[in-house]
Amino acid sequence: MASNIALELCKGLYTWTSVAVIAVSLFYIWWRRPHNFPPGPRGLPLIGVLPFLGRFPGEVFKKWSLEYGPVMSIRMGRSDVVVVNTGDSFREAFVEQGANTSGRPPDIMFAQVTGDKGLVFKDYSANFKATKKWILRTLSQYGLGRRGMEEKIQEEADCLAGYLRTKVGKPVDFKLSLYCLTSNVVSLIMSGRRYDYEDEEHQKRLELIHLIFGDPNDAPKLLLIDLFPALKYLPVFKTANDKLRSRMKAVLGFTRSNIEEHKKTFEKDDIRDFIDTFLAEMKFGNETSRDNFT
Repeated sequence: MASNIALELCKGLYTWTSVAVIAVSLFYIWWRRPHNFPPGPRGLPLIGVLPFLGRFPGEVFKKWSLEYGPVMSIRMGRSDVVVVNTGDSFREAFVEQGANTSGRPPDIMFAQVTGDKGLVFKDYSANFKATKKWILRTLSQYGLGRRGMEEKIQEEADCLAGYLRTKVGKPVDFKLSLYCLTSNVVSLIMSGRRYDYEDEEHQKRLELIHLIFGDPNDAPKLLLIDLFPALKYLPVFKTANDKLRSRMKAVLGFTRSNIEEHKKTFEKDDIRDFIDTFLAEMKFGNETSRDNFT
């Protein structure tokens, strides 16, 4: 009987020791930070500072910066984030140390639709640098940062003014009209075409894009999924994630069809827009360019 009691005591001691070791290990993993990481509030285990941000995170960051300095770190769920709070620190981080801060964090929600392709959420690399440089140079040829862009915007603004004159005394969704103005300026550069302000299909696409980035009902859930990916399998979060995927696929589907249309009508000696320029680089650029663009 004494041996049984001793055995049970050993089992209990082993169990509690294991629990204590696991708890201490998890706490250590949560508490530690990379070497030379900026100081900042750690928040709570698993969720970090999320409960303390409130409705106006910028004000909270400003308050914390008085305690921790212009460059601080916070933990958002499972991720460590560096926050810069002054113009000088911003310049140091993104201009003087640009090579170290030009990358992008992986985005789980976009990756599940795009297959982790594209430039927006790529980490900084030679491929990223070369592709970005080519894109900026090409966009400059189509007016970006030059007077030509200003002229395109003015022309499209005149089109919007003309459309609004036809709506005098009638209800009009001015927000959607501004979306259309912006998208037309971009579309003229990218695909050489613009859309009428009463084009219902285009309005639906603009609404989808708006909902992808700003659905007030799903935004909090999607933020939590981004911080805790496993949540996307739970019913409430799965619904929000499925809606996001559906919207993104619809928008990307339109983009792909536009590219396919350009491929069918592409002529080397008649480059019409950015998509044509991109296709030409893929087909006729040097070997390095072809590797970067495929």
